[in-house]
Amino acid sequence: MVMIKLAFLFSTLHVFAGEGEKSFFISGNFKKVKQGKIFLLQQVSLVERSRNPGAYLRDSAVIVNGKFSFKGIIKSDIVPVYFTMQTAVSEAERAADPLAGNQTRYFYLMEGKLHVSGNDLEDMVISGNAEMDAFMKLDNSLRQQRTAFGNAFRKQLKVSLASEFTGKADSIAFYAAQMDSLKKLQMSIESDFIVQHPSALINVAILKGRAALAETSGAREIGNLVAALAPELRNRADMVAVSNRMKGLASLVAGNPALAFSLPDTAGNAVALSSFRGKYVLIEFWASWCGPCRMQIPYLKKSYAAFQNKGFEILGVSLDENREKWMKAIHDEQLPWTQVSDVKGLESPVVAMYGITGIPLNFLLDTNGVIIARDLRDNELSVRLSELLSSKTATEGPGVHFDHALSWEQVKAKAKAENKYIFMDCYATWCAPCVKMIKELFPRKEMGDFFNDKFICVKLQLDKIDKDDDYVKMWYKDAQMIHNTYKLPSMPTFLYFSPDGELVHRVPGSEDADRLIAKSTDALDPEKQYYTLVKRFGQSDKKNTDMMKKLAIMSQQVMEKDNALRYADMYVNSQDDLLTKENILFLNRFSSSGRLKGFEIFMNYGNRVDEVLGAGVANNRVQEVIFNEEVMPLLTNSAGSVPDWKAIQTSVAAKYPAHAEPVVGKFKAQYYMSRNDWPNFQKSVMAYMKKYGPAFADKETFNVFARAIFENSPDRDCITAALEWSKRALAEDGANREFMNVYAGLLHKSGKTKEAVAVMEKAVELASGSEKENYMVTLGKMKKGEKTWKN
Repeated sequence: MVMIKLAFLFSTLHVFAGEGEKSFFISGNFKKVKQGKIFLLQQVSLVERSRNPGAYLRDSAVIVNGKFSFKGIIKSDIVPVYFTMQTAVSEAERAADPLAGNQTRYFYLMEGKLHVSGNDLEDMVISGNAEMDAFMKLDNSLRQQRTAFGNAFRKQLKVSLASEFTGKADSIAFYAAQMDSLKKLQMSIESDFIVQHPSALINVAILKGRAALAETSGAREIGNLVAALAPELRNRADMVAVSNRMKGLASLVAGNPALAFSLPDTAGNAVALSSFRGKYVLIEFWASWCGPCRMQIPYLKKSYAAFQNKGFEILGVSLDENREKWMKAIHDEQLPWTQVSDVKGLESPVVAMYGITGIPLNFLLDTNGVIIARDLRDNELSVRLSELLSSKTATEGPGVHFDHALSWEQVKAKAKAENKYIFMDCYATWCAPCVKMIKELFPRKEMGDFFNDKFICVKLQLDKIDKDDDYVKMWYKDAQMIHNTYKLPSMPTFLYFSPDGELVHRVPGSEDADRLIAKSTDALDPEKQYYTLVKRFGQSDKKNTDMMKKLAIMSQQVMEKDNALRYADMYVNSQDDLLTKENILFLNRFSSSGRLKGFEIFMNYGNRVDEVLGAGVANNRVQEVIFNEEVMPLLTNSAGSVPDWKAIQTSVAAKYPAHAEPVVGKFKAQYYMSRNDWPNFQKSVMAYMKKYGPAFADKETFNVFARAIFENSPDRDCITAALEWSKRALAEDGANREFMNVYAGLLHKSGKTKEAVAVMEKAVELASGSEKENYMVTLGKMKKGEKTWKN
């Protein structure tokens, strides 16, 4: 989507400005930053931003001995602005944090004198009048949220800049969801502030900013907040305008009539929205300069060709401000439907009327002009029109036919009447694997052939977004009930219900077509249905050890952790000999907690465990459990300060005396490595590896520590030691390309470039795709004698 949004949430709409020019003066004094340059930026109007996305009113000042000043003019009694400056950071800090040294803080500028103080922008305090005191009160209440948001943004940026890896899209989506949650928290805190301080002038700026970005779902709340203002603010012309606009915007939801408008077509004749009554009509807001809008045109043409003769029309509403470019785009794209525009761009009254903050944007209306849905993308419009205007069976295509009309009670009734199982895809719109399966997996013919024959299929959306249609909203209550009742462990999760509406099986996580069909086939078999077997076992004499074992493994597979541990305990306690190969393989699944009997086997019979599972497995599992259950809680409690390693080791030794020193030593090194504290890391890792590495470290540990030394340590003794660690890792897995990469890097850093090139050439030969390209770059640098490490 091309966003017509401002760069920060406290921006203002141009239509609300113009209260007369007012002068300001800012004096500043930083304790920590003595020299440098600081910038003051004011956002320009919405219309100017659409023409020049980088447009700001920008001023700068030189910091001398910590002091700086600004003076100038603002065109309103309060204006959102922000300071930004760059402080010096090392290359290592920049590598660890792409935003290291970048400081930005927003505040509200008003007439008169203001003073800024503090160490730097991170902890700045603004004073000068009662309004700034009010702002600082709000700012302090947002401090924790602001820090958390910054951390999430940095992590997302770091993941985005990283090379491709499994789960990258999921990681980006996770941090995006985290930031979205923090934005909502910020707005909640601001809302509480507005209600508690109804006379504060900054409320006007906050509400203008929200109005500029308002969408249907938030319009009613903004209107209520305006109503909560003191009379002297509530009755201002700009707040009255915000209130009126929010009332109209709040009505733009499914089930309400679309807001009426009339605009000239390409011939200059007025076309009213009401003239389309009697037909289904899509209002499509677009512009010739909007790339994503034009990418949607093939989908619109497809829908128009299929349904024009069945009572469907499109009304294109352009936000262009250049008639020639608008007309050329219509001609170039060969658009056959009605086009209208007042050629006023973002100053068109329809922009404010429909709360347009980004395009493409569309609304689908029924024959009476009532909104059915909004923001239909790609093939979503065709699917919805198929439901409304034609036989489903003729238009749904070869893939899985998900129901788009029935309620949960109706689905269960249909399943019972047809004696068919129910397949339920539980997903969220933010979940990348969910969306990928919906777009790429479910439309496939083999999926349709299997699921349409065996199941009644429904999709259950578990989150809520502005573009949710009536069908999704109809399921809101049941979606919450199903989520709470069945404790869905991940997205996506697939639930399977019997024809009587009873849950019999579930499959968590994304799958390919073959595996999902295979697992769904199991869901039809009472001998393989997880919940059926659980129920059957509960009704038996509970002495069936084979069933205990089976249910333990199945519980783990469906991500019911508590049940998995319960059944595992039952099975373990039924066994006379836990050292058989079969039982050790079973225990390997359930040795993640110190409270389980299986953990005792790993701790006390390590040699036997290693005979079955491989060298070092028992010790690594013991260390992992001790760290998770004993060390991690103590590290968490010491957050914000340097851990007391001696106290932590003493605490662990009270329960695990033989393992305390090596476990704490290893994770002490990992702790400093994760915080880029390389001097302490070097000291810790060398001490640990010298005393415990040969006996306790596995190949992954050897490689991880070796890589950290390679990338960040200039110490020759550390590099020599790391070369041996890396060599040992490669000796255990000679085909591991990552191990080769680290070993070659350490050889090169040690001055053994000829040997390094030979190893790296082998890694390049075995690699493929982007990994191969990265290795080739590294190989090229080695051959030129250039550094391939950070420090």
